[in-house]
Amino acid sequence: MKAGKVKILAVSSSQRSSYFPDVPTAEEQGITGLTTKWWTGVSVPVGTPAEM
Repeated sequence: MKAGKVKILAVSSSQRSSYFPDVPTAEEQGITGLTTKWWTGVSVPVGTPAEM
């Protein structure tokens, strides 16, 4: 993330992560009902359309 090679869009916990305080929660991004307490991730290639 710091190198600019990945972009974290949201965290899936009910509150922001102390590791990534500038990353909003999924709820803050408008995704309701998504709360987990484990690490997960999704990655897509550069150039993937935003609607994907």
